[in-house]
Amino acid sequence: MFDMQAARTAPAVAISMLGIRYLLSSNMFKYFFTIIIASLFHEVALIMVPIYFIRNYNSLKIYNLMIILFLI
Repeated sequence: MFDMQAARTAPAVAISMLGIRYLLSSNMFKYFFTIIIASLFHEVALIMVPIYFIRNYNSLKIYNLMIILFLI
């Protein structure tokens, strides 16, 4: 069972990491398209969706957001 899980997770993570170039260039359509393709392999790729919106906050806001999410 672990082998199949790893076989699905690895391509999803790799494709998600390829989408980082679109994240850095602020190309929202291509970034989300890449994440959707990655999520066809495994749902773990959907973790990358909020990163597009979080990346514009300064570090203090991100720190506060992480604390709030942790407390929930």
